[in-house]
Amino acid sequence: MVFLENFRIAFAALRANAMRSMLTALGIIIGVAAVITVVSLVQGMQFMITKELQGVGAAYVMVLPNFQHGQPESVARQIRLTWDDGKAIRQRVPGVRLITPAVIGQSDVHYRDRTHAPDGIVGVNQDWPDVLNFTVSEGRFFSGIDVADRRKVAVVGQEVVDGLVLGPDPIGKEIYVGKYPATVIGVSEKKGQTLGQNLDNLVFIPFDSALTLFGRRAGDQVQLRIQAESADKVDEVKDGIIRLLRERHHTPKGDPDDFIVLVQDEILATVGRILGSITAVVGGVVSIALLVGGIGIMNIMLV
Repeated sequence: MVFLENFRIAFAALRANAMRSMLTALGIIIGVAAVITVVSLVQGMQFMITKELQGVGAAYVMVLPNFQHGQPESVARQIRLTWDDGKAIRQRVPGVRLITPAVIGQSDVHYRDRTHAPDGIVGVNQDWPDVLNFTVSEGRFFSGIDVADRRKVAVVGQEVVDGLVLGPDPIGKEIYVGKYPATVIGVSEKKGQTLGQNLDNLVFIPFDSALTLFGRRAGDQVQLRIQAESADKVDEVKDGIIRLLRERHHTPKGDPDDFIVLVQDEILATVGRILGSITAVVGGVVSIALLVGGIGIMNIMLV
C-alpha cells in the first residue's frame, strides 16, 4: 500500500514537471548511450582487426623499419629496410614460402576530368594476394609477368571506382596515379575500415612502378610481408630474419635492431595495446561528460 502511494506521488510529480522530467531522462539516455557506443566501437574494431589477421593465417610475419632505434649513432645513420633485404630473406632464410615488399605513399588518381584522393597508393609484387589473403571481386591481381615486364597496371578499391565514376565495368579503363598511367585490371573485394584506414579506398600498383612514382628514397623504407611454410616454422623464420638482417645491416653485438619483426600474436598484442589506450582516453572523456551530466541531473532533481 505504501509502495503504491509513493509511486502515485512520484508519477504526479513527474507529470507536474514534464520539462524537467524530460531533461533528466535525456541526460540519462545520452550518458548510457555514450558508454555503449564507446564499448561497441572498440570491440567492433578489435573484432575486425582480429578477423583480418586470422585471415592471413598463423604463418604470417611482418618486418618493418624501426624508427625508434635507440642508439645515438642512429641519428646520423638512416634507418633502412630495402627489397634487397627481402630478396636475401627469400634466398637465405629457411621456411619462407612467400614474400612481398610494400611501399605506401600518397597521390591523387585521375580519370578524364575527374580526380580522387585515395587513402594510399600501395606498391607490392604478385605475391601480395597469397601473403595477405587478398581477393579481387572483379578482374585479377597483377601477375609475375606484369611485374617483370613493368606493365602499367593497377588494382583499385571500390571507393576509387566510385570516386572516379569508372562505371559498372571499370576493367580496362585508363587512369593516372599521380603522373603514372595505368590500366585498371582488378577491383579489390570490399573490406571496410581498420584503425581509421579505409581498405576500400586504396590503389595497388607494381612495386617498381611505386618507386618510380614516389622516388628511389621510398625504396629505403620498405615493409616486408611474409608467409612461412607453416605455423610451426614461424619462430624459426623470425630468428633467421633477425640474424640475417643484423648481419646485412652491420649491427654491432649488443646494439638494438634497426628493424622490427612481428608475428601474428605480437601484432594482435600491439593492436590490443593501441585499442586499450584509445578506450582509456575516450572513456575518460565520456566519464567527464557523465559527471557533468550527473551534476545537471542532480540539480534538476533537487529543484
